[in-house]
Parts: sequence; C-alpha cells; structure tokens
Amino acid sequence: MRREQAIPLPVCTVTVLEDRAQVTRSGKVTLTAGHHRLRIVGFSPVACDRTLVARAGEQARVVDVRVRRQRRDQLDTASRDASLVALEEERRSLGQAQTARRRRRERVATQLGDLGAIAQQRLSDLGDDVGLDRAPPGDLLDEMAQLLRKRCSLSAELATLDAEVARHGETLDELDRRLALRRERPDETVAAVAEIDITTERDGELELHLDYVVANACWRPYHRVTVEGDELTFETDGCIWQNTGETWRDVTLSLSTERRSLGVEPPRLETDQLYVRRRPTTMRVETREQTIEAVDVEGAPQTEGLAGVDDGGEPQVRRVETAVTVPSDGHPYRVPLGHFTAAAAIERVAYPELAPVVHRIAKLENRGSTAVLAGPVDFVLDGGLSGRTQLGYVGSGESFELGLGPDANIRVHRETEQKRDDPFRISSWVRTHHEVRIKLSNLGDATPRLRVRERVPVSEVEKLKIKVDARRTTDHVSPDTDGFIDWERVMAPRGTASLVLRYTLERHQDVIMT
Repeated sequence: MRREQAIPLPVCTVTVLEDRAQVTRSGKVTLTAGHHRLRIVGFSPVACDRTLVARAGEQARVVDVRVRRQRRDQLDTASRDASLVALEEERRSLGQAQTARRRRRERVATQLGDLGAIAQQRLSDLGDDVGLDRAPPGDLLDEMAQLLRKRCSLSAELATLDAEVARHGETLDELDRRLALRRERPDETVAAVAEIDITTERDGELELHLDYVVANACWRPYHRVTVEGDELTFETDGCIWQNTGETWRDVTLSLSTERRSLGVEPPRLETDQLYVRRRPTTMRVETREQTIEAVDVEGAPQTEGLAGVDDGGEPQVRRVETAVTVPSDGHPYRVPLGHFTAAAAIERVAYPELAPVVHRIAKLENRGSTAVLAGPVDFVLDGGLSGRTQLGYVGSGESFELGLGPDANIRVHRETEQKRDDPFRISSWVRTHHEVRIKLSNLGDATPRLRVRERVPVSEVEKLKIKVDARRTTDHVSPDTDGFIDWERVMAPRGTASLVLRYTLERHQDVIMT
C-alpha cells in the first residue's frame, strides 16, 4: 500500500549560471517501511523535467520523480467576467468623453483662428483709411478691444483643453494596457507540485535531496571603482535576476560562468566550386577600419568579449560567503563577490580623431585572489557617481586600464586639410597631401602631463604608399608599424600647445579606392 504525504523540502543550495540555475532542495523526512509518494508543494513550474534527480541514501530507493503542473485562476469566472465588463465600460465612457473634448478643442482652435483673421482685416482697413486720409470708424477701438478679450478667453480655454486631452489620453493608454493584460488572462497562474515515489525497508529518518535545473534565472558581474586621493578601490558584485516561481530564502549561493549545452550538430558541408576569370586591369582597394590586437600595459593579451559572461575561456565559480535571499520577482539583487585596493596611477590621453577631449585613464593591477570578469564599471569620484564604462576579462595579477572620463580643464581642437597634386602632370602616380593640426588649451591651474595619439593609414599593397613628412611634423616623430603617432606634452597653467602632422598618400593610376 502506497502512502502519500506533503513534506517541506526547502531550497538550500543554488548555482546560478548565465541563463539558468541549478537548484538543490534538502531536508530530513521520517518514514515508515513501505512505499511512499512525497509531494513538494510550491515547486517551480519552469523546472526542467529531464534534470530532476532525487537522492535518499542507502536506507531508501527512489523509484520515480516527476513534476505535475496545473493552471489555477486567481479569480473565479464570475468575478473575472464582471471586472472585465467594468473595465470595458469605463474605457467606453472615457473614450466618448475624450472624443467630445477633442471636438470642442477643434472648434475653439477654429474660432481663435477666425478672430485672428478678423483682427488682421480690421488693421488692414485702418491702414487703408489712413492712406486715403479718411477718418476711421468711431467704434473701431471698442471692437478691437472686444476682439482682444475674446482671443484671450479662447486662448486660455484652448490651453485648458490641451492639458485635459493629454491627461485623459494617458488615462486611456493605461486602461488599454490593463484591458490587454486582462484579455490575455493574466489572472491565471501555473502551480507545480513535485512528486517523489520512494521505497524504504525500515522505519526511520532519512535525508532527502532533490536536484533540478530551472529557467528564468541569470546573473552578471558588476564592478565599482572608488578613487580617493592616490588610492583606488575596486569592488565586484554579482547581480542576480530570477523569476522561477519559488523564493530562494537563506540559500548557499554560487555564481558560475559554465555554459551547459544539450548538444550541437556539426556544420553541413557544401561543395566549393572554383572558377577561372580574367585578371582585371585595375586594382580596387577598400578603405576599412582595422582593430589592432594589442596587449595590455604589462604584456598580457587581451581577449574579445563573448556572449554572456566573458571568463577568458575557463569556467569560473564565485561563492557568496553569507546566506542570500532572492525573491522570485524578476528584480535585480546584488551580492558582494570581492574587492581590492591599488595605487591610482592616472594618465591623461587624447585621441583627437575620435573625440575632442582628453581622457583620464587609470592604470592598475588586479590584486584580487581571482580574475575580474567582464562587465560594466561604475566610477565614484569626489564622493559621487561620475560615469560608467566597460571592462573586459582581467586575470589575477594582470595589469589593466580603466577610463575615468574626460578632463574638463583641457580643450582639444583638430583641423584637417587635403591637397591633391595637379592631375595633368606626367606621372602614373597620384599624390594627395594631408595635414592635421591639433591645438591644446589648459584652462586650469594645474600642470598636467598628457599624451596625444594620432594615426595615419597603413597600406597592404605596393601600388598604394603612405609617406609621413617627418621634417614638417612636430618633434619629427614617425609612426609605428600600426600607423600610430604619439606626442608627450606638459601643459602649463593657462597654457596652449600646437601639433602638426603631415603625410602624403600616393596611389598608382590603376588603383581605385572605395
């Protein structure tokens, strides 16, 4: 004979992944020898059935585990129908009142326009009377005063009607939204119950565990940087969202970047056909932006961001030290994951081609015991939130840079000029001379040191050449292999500086640039 009973089996351990969560319920149950069906009420309706695993130790044997779902109405049919009818009637009456209000507004606007035309005609007649040396009508002033009073009254009424139309329009929009939700039957909920069929050979207390995976849960790392004098504090939080239908109360929480998959299919192979074609007489060169795969300030390679949480290719697990409660409401909840302090070495860098500002960049080292995961970074400067930026994956002990926003005391102005040689000269090469002029101004009383970076195009073909005129370029600097040119400047208080870059782009007549 099988016995049924409802048991409390609370959630004790949760591991949140990028788009799901691994949940473990644990508790002790006292059973007699025989067959039992244990029911867990208030179970998550979005649990994945294939991931259900129940464990009861050596004292009992789990026969089966399943989830039963059932739709339930929060309101009975009569109450739901009555509330829907009431909403529709309210929407109908307010819609009729809004239509009448708009018609009244159109009439007032028409009357106001007619009064303006009448006043304009009276003024035109007065001008004609003065031109013909005729005396104006004696009641003209009284008529103009009456028109003015009428126009003022209609203008005030029109303004009142505009405000009422806007206010009642917002009310109608809210009613439409409520009607749409009610017609979609949002008063229905899905209730889930987990059932565990278990067999025990003797009476006693056993420890029961139930593992499963739920959807509607995710997490992302969030960072905060606080700069106080020469010290910088870097804090990392885990932001958690969950709407699984069950509240995680005082659970042991872990955040993981592991990407679980149910399997993938290999790509389909298709036939790749080769064709022979005549070699063209001209070469078409495309101008494009190329991302330089740089290294960080200490030589560690940087990785491109991935979908979800960028963990550098190796799964990371962050365990929260204290018990955490996360309600099932879809709102974000933050938990602390770690922090470290470092010296704030701030550098000022300008990229005039991208933006006419000087950026403040902090260079620091990850002194935490774990890697810093990719995510947004909030800056707290001078006791207040000053901005947000994005940070990529940073390994433990790796140096990295963070932008702290622009320096308002330094202004940057950039001008460019192009000049092409005479196309009728006897040569198969076409030359275009480029000149870049940069002007810097320090409006503050400090003496900052800054670095200015410019770039020149880099050619990959022999029939297109870029030559930098180092003699006519400030400080006679030359570009590196990637085409970047750097200047170092110390700006005196209220001082200015000028930088000039000159280079020539030479292309063969066979080359067509797009």
